Amino acid sequence: MEFNRFMQYAKYDLTINKAFYRNMSIVAVSIITGIAILGFLVRWTMIKNFGVGVDHDGNAFSYYGIGGTVIFITGIVSLLMMVFAGCFNHPLRNKQGRISTLTLPATNGEKFMWHTLLVVVGGSLLCVLCVVAADIVNALLSLIAGFPTDNIYSITKHFFHVLAMNFRSESMGELGNAPMLFPLHSKYYYSFLGLIYASSIWSLSAFVFGNSVKYRYNIIWTLLGLWALQFVMSILEILGITLFFNKIEEFEFNPYQFENTGWALYWIGMAIIVGTSVLMWWLRRNYKNAQITNKWNRI
Repeated sequence: MEFNRFMQYAKYDLTINKAFYRNMSIVAVSIITGIAILGFLVRWTMIKNFGVGVDHDGNAFSYYGIGGTVIFITGIVSLLMMVFAGCFNHPLRNKQGRISTLTLPATNGEKFMWHTLLVVVGGSLLCVLCVVAADIVNALLSLIAGFPTDNIYSITKHFFHVLAMNFRSESMGELGNAPMLFPLHSKYYYSFLGLIYASSIWSLSAFVFGNSVKYRYNIIWTLLGLWALQFVMSILEILGITLFFNKIEEFEFNPYQFENTGWALYWIGMAIIVGTSVLMWWLRRNYKNAQITNKWNRI
């Protein structure tokens, strides 16, 4: 890869598609800051009307917690990353764009590398900046509303806590007292966290792969494909569980053997997820399969 040529292609793409990238950024920051504003209004209304609440155990809690806001923002960030992945081949969305992009004096690898960096690194940085902007807006509104400074919590800090599946914080509100599925920093916690991130990478890879096959309306087609795959996997899972419980009655229950079987299935699942993720990127690692028109892309 020749660096100057790579940078020339990056500059060309940012110039030609400037409006698209700008609009995507505006939409992203508007949605995430909008959620922060909505979350603040809900908390402000609850505080004004109720002050202090009582949970189901009779323990007092305040409505200053930002758990719901942070969870909602984290979910939206995940969706935005999938949308960014679905726009991986945005320059190829129409025939004229394909002609212009495919005839540029840059290698397929350089084009692929630029769009990978744009989606993975650029998309991640944009989402973090949106969260920081939402944090600033929330802090300003909270100060204007007269919230005690000790009860103005950082959305950014807790966003990264949620990414680490750590809800143990008083500032998370009732969510901070919710029972944990696994103890923090246990081998089960780290294995579950690894599965979550591997699945997220797989989903992102699937949207990139879908966009390499279909350049227009690809997000809708990818979603339909994922739903169909989920349906098939659910059927197979039900059949597998049924078969497992039918067979387990024939054997004496051994907790150690049961755990070892669980770990074996976990690592097999992880290998499949990681392997298929790598395969999807490798199959569409460059533009050599791109054509001006084909049966999937005629316009």
